[in-house]
Order: sequence, then structure tokens, then C-alpha cells
Amino acid sequence: MAKHPWPKDLAEQTRAVRGALAASGGIVTAADLARHFKNAKAPRVEEILDTLVALGHARRADSGYASA
Repeated sequence: MAKHPWPKDLAEQTRAVRGALAASGGIVTAADLARHFKNAKAPRVEEILDTLVALGHARRADSGYASA
């Protein structure tokens, strides 16, 4: 699997994480999603996921995150 470049801009990072989460089709961890990108760090991805949860674009599950 080819890794996608990790965007430098926060808005682009958010779009990329949201897209990867939707494409996953299930429950994933921040570390799982970070592995889809070159140079992405799991703590940053988790921050973005938590923001998406707060905005209603994702939901937190027992073992990770899922698309809302």
C-alpha cells in the first residue's frame, strides 16, 4: 500500500484524516490512520480525530474511531 503525503496545513490534514477514516469502513485507531500517511504522528492524528468527534463527523468507539 502506497502511503499518502501528510499535508502541512491543518485544514488539509483534517480533510485527509476524515477521508481516510471514511475509507476505512470500520473502527480504526489513530495509529492505524497515521500509517496511511508519510510522516504523520499518531498523537496529531488523534487530536484531529477528537476534533472530528466534537464536530459530529466521527464517533469514538471502544477500540478507536469510526466515521459518523
